[in-house]
Amino acid sequence: MLSTESLNRKTPPRSEAEFLRFMNPLLKEAHLDGPDLDAIYRRVAEMTALSRTGTETDHAAEFPLEYDASANDLDDEVIAPSPQTSPYSDHRPALIALIGSMTPAGFEEFCSELLSRVGVEDVETTRYSKDGGIDGTGRLRINEFVSQPIAFQAKKFDGSGRKVSSEEIQRFRGAIGGHIAKGIFFTTTTFSEDAKREARALGKVEIELVDLDRILEICETYEIGLTEQKILVTEPSFFERFRK
Repeated sequence: MLSTESLNRKTPPRSEAEFLRFMNPLLKEAHLDGPDLDAIYRRVAEMTALSRTGTETDHAAEFPLEYDASANDLDDEVIAPSPQTSPYSDHRPALIALIGSMTPAGFEEFCSELLSRVGVEDVETTRYSKDGGIDGTGRLRINEFVSQPIAFQAKKFDGSGRKVSSEEIQRFRGAIGGHIAKGIFFTTTTFSEDAKREARALGKVEIELVDLDRILEICETYEIGLTEQKILVTEPSFFERFRK
């Protein structure tokens, strides 16, 4: 609850830091985050300036509208966005960590799931460590009458950041043979420039390269391993008529 001193205050706060200290008890109870506080502060500054005829310029100086990054003495709990409600939270670091925690065999199954979710039919994984360079197969539907056989390899590296080489692309292409129309190579890192050129080599089976960034994009597009959560935000226009 606000103190008697706060309730009886006659003069407006002169800075954003002072404003936040003044509002601190209410903000904690309302569970407001950084963007909310900034919007409230700006509105209070505007209303205070307009309420004092002829002193708009003076009060604009008293109420700097830019965020005061020096307000380090404020309680972090008040100004920090809530991870449950903030629209600014980023899921990618957690997604990367989860993919990185997979075993090599688990990454093969994960890539198999990605292919199934994007529409590849009859996806099967081969037995791990005895796959001869092919980790799985499937059929890519072109239209109602035509489908093509595909094969994929899933290469999971540790945190060293090693890139897939052109030699690894060549070995994969050699393993799939001539009966496969297209190869898909997944990795938890990325590909060297030589590997990219080798994958597009003319007169050879084309190899589609899927690095970590593309895996993340696929997960986001098809919501694989991700759950969309509803976030509530205020609608200022709704409250306008109650200010009159």
